[in-house]
Amino acid sequence: MRNRKQILATLLMGVLASFMILDITGGSIPGNVPATVHAAELESDAQDEMVSAGVFTDVDPGQYYYRPVYWALENDITAGTTPTTFSPGDNCTRAQTVSFLWRMAGEPEPESIKTNFADVPTNRFFSKAVAWAVENGITSGKTPATFDPYGICTRAEFVSFLYRAAGKPEVHNTNTSFTDVESVRYYARPVAWAVENGVTAGTTPTTFSPDNICRRGQVVSFLYRWRTTINVQEYGATPNDNTDDTDAINTALIKASEDANVETVYIPSGTYIVNAEPGIKVWSNTNLTMASDTVLDVTGNSQENYNVIRTRNAQNITISGGKIQGERNKHNGSSGEWGMGIGLYDSSNVTISNVTITGNWGDGIYLGTRNETDDLYGCDNIRIENCNIYENRRSNISIVDADNVTIDNCTISNAGGTAPQCGINIEPNHDENGRIPEKSICRNIRITNTTVNVLGKDDYYGQYFCFRTQRYTDRSIVTSDNILIDSCTFNGDAGNYSGTNMTISNSVIRGTFYDMCNTTLNNVDYENIWRG
Repeated sequence: MRNRKQILATLLMGVLASFMILDITGGSIPGNVPATVHAAELESDAQDEMVSAGVFTDVDPGQYYYRPVYWALENDITAGTTPTTFSPGDNCTRAQTVSFLWRMAGEPEPESIKTNFADVPTNRFFSKAVAWAVENGITSGKTPATFDPYGICTRAEFVSFLYRAAGKPEVHNTNTSFTDVESVRYYARPVAWAVENGVTAGTTPTTFSPDNICRRGQVVSFLYRWRTTINVQEYGATPNDNTDDTDAINTALIKASEDANVETVYIPSGTYIVNAEPGIKVWSNTNLTMASDTVLDVTGNSQENYNVIRTRNAQNITISGGKIQGERNKHNGSSGEWGMGIGLYDSSNVTISNVTITGNWGDGIYLGTRNETDDLYGCDNIRIENCNIYENRRSNISIVDADNVTIDNCTISNAGGTAPQCGINIEPNHDENGRIPEKSICRNIRITNTTVNVLGKDDYYGQYFCFRTQRYTDRSIVTSDNILIDSCTFNGDAGNYSGTNMTISNSVIRGTFYDMCNTTLNNVDYENIWRG
């Protein structure tokens, strides 16, 4: 097996959806096995000599199976259906699924290649895989005398195969939200295990679709998540017990950073207690993934400066799912304004998605640098998408030192408590002369499909703005360049005091737009405009 963590690092940002999106592929309705069977997977008796595939033309970046497919390719689990196709939407047969499991286990020799199955001769590519699966309790066949190698594999069957291959591990929570998984069914415990360990999120939030065909894209995604994910519960984090889980979560993240085979740290459903003074640190080439109903409940402190989740000089990271419940209502100090929900410092290629962030002493999300004098110049290529960020004390998002930032499809509401109390604020730190260094100007900012609500209006100086670039009396100071705002709704004021090359299109500003920098407005509905 090749070192997949480094080989595939450049693919990481294209596969956010391989975790914690629903397991949906086109046409996930039960049907018949195609009459034409793909030779690369089904008919080759020389399957040990895997085809050397390159780039699959039918596997597009952004699809939930994108990373899993290339992980499976790099680890000799599959070569695809041809050297240039993987056929992610095709039915996966029972022979294919046990063959994938067998190859992932290192192709161990079964004690005997013979089985009691009349439809599994000893000279087929799947013969050893089936014999190994039977010997290890992974399957007992369709009947005592048949395995049905060319029959379709359902989602329930494959998750059960996977659970048995994992050794039937303990399941901490056997309850799921799936209304179509009855507790008496053979697959109930395997499904609960798969949910608890981030292997599946179902086909909808309330359905698993156990009888649906397991498509090839789904199968490799299940395998990928199982083999590249660790659960924080394995390191001592226990939900809903009101004890501090910070060390356990950090231990799991350190393990992920040290083990080339681990790419994701998963925090299952429940409430976990987090001490923000050390906080949670995410390292390079790591996904921190939380179930949709996971809560990180931050304990009260008196610190002026902290980060619940932070990165420092790190690359290729995703932070997704769950809720960060900040400690502003439990804070026992009165000074400072730098208690951040998520703080990214000198980091690149980071995606924050589907996270709720609320109630922090400072900003919900902060993008900047730890040291203005070193050779690390802020953040680059940051995506914030599908997030709900509200009621943080300072601003909900502060862009302080970052280039190539995208904020898409977010709801941002009601920052308030200490200035500037904005939804999105671009505010680089100035030097000792009151100027913004060239390297600190924030460039290429995209805000799209986002709604921002604020607590006040009509403050010329920029308090309670939905969006603003920092205000300076010296109009020659530039804080940002090349800003595009499109298809947004700002329920309050907005302002461009110091950004060059800003365009706002197809948006609504239900307040005054304070424009000191000749912003281009295309199809913008605003209540008032002030140009000074």
